[in-house]
Amino acid sequence: MNSAHIHLMLVHLPVVLIPLAALLLGWGIWRSSSSVRKTAVAIAVLGSVCSIPAFLAGEGAEDLVEDRPGVSERVIEQHEEVAEVAFWLSLVLLAAALTSVALEARSHSLTARAYSTSLALAIVCSVTLAYAANLGGRIRHPEAFAVGTVQHTDRDDD
Repeated sequence: MNSAHIHLMLVHLPVVLIPLAALLLGWGIWRSSSSVRKTAVAIAVLGSVCSIPAFLAGEGAEDLVEDRPGVSERVIEQHEEVAEVAFWLSLVLLAAALTSVALEARSHSLTARAYSTSLALAIVCSVTLAYAANLGGRIRHPEAFAVGTVQHTDRDDD
């Protein structure tokens, strides 16, 4: 197993878990459900923690693929820049989510505001992660992003 393999395995976790946490957190806030909010925070924490090794393995993954035919250095750099923003957002989300739970445990007056801030961060982080994932897919899967191409079949329609 190399860093590209590790990166690809782990990078999908934050991309799925953080938007799921945002949906659950929104539901928990709307329904005033402490258990749903806490579950959402646990999922956000897991997604944020998984972003750490995924991000760190990205540099090694770049080293393995950057010299391969058909791989664009420009696309790698775009992916890397957006992924770094997503990474830092996920760490801020981690701190905000944990703060929300700590405030709720103390019945603090800022609990609702902290959860709302966590929700906003989870949404922004989700969008940024989705964009980073899209750019990452362009590194080795340009066929998935071809626009206006005609697919040919084996049959002859003359």
